[in-house]
Amino acid sequence: MNDRSALKALIDVAQVLEDLGVRFHIGGSMASAVHGEPRQTRGIDLVVDVSQPQARELVRRLAERYYGDEDRAAEAVHRRRAFNLIDLQGGFELDLFCLGDSAFDRAEFARAVALDLGDQPEIRVRVKSVEDTVLRKLLWYRDGGGHSDRQWSDIVGVLRVCRATIDRAYLHQWADELQLSGWLARAEQESNA
Repeated sequence: MNDRSALKALIDVAQVLEDLGVRFHIGGSMASAVHGEPRQTRGIDLVVDVSQPQARELVRRLAERYYGDEDRAAEAVHRRRAFNLIDLQGGFELDLFCLGDSAFDRAEFARAVALDLGDQPEIRVRVKSVEDTVLRKLLWYRDGGGHSDRQWSDIVGVLRVCRATIDRAYLHQWADELQLSGWLARAEQESNA
């Protein structure tokens, strides 16, 4: 993946989301790269608080450069799942995860932090917080059977880089509620090595 193509894709989609009044933030491996140790990725994950009409309009507005299916996007919103947009020029994928309705989903969404995007300071985007990046990746790791080396290295990398600034009370509170305490303890131990 070309970093410029990722940045261009993110800017394209962010501008349309903002025009439509859709609240969103960056998650996944891009969030862990912002907070932790960078790594290559073929996609960008966005968490979106979007309606079915907004999802359809997003796909329509980006149709010249991105492949997306309006019906799948609307169905994803209805089911609170994910839909994607694929860059027709480079095959780059953006996965848009519809905001869930759990207490953690809402807390995570509210805590996203605004950051300048690349070398374009006039474009600010929200990125999942450090703590929520760790928690969400722990959920993906656990739910995937604990087999993803990429997820695990992202978790440990964020904990290592942000060791001095992380809100441990928040992190441990949600780890307890989400039944992730054992995984978190292991990751914290590895990040201190």
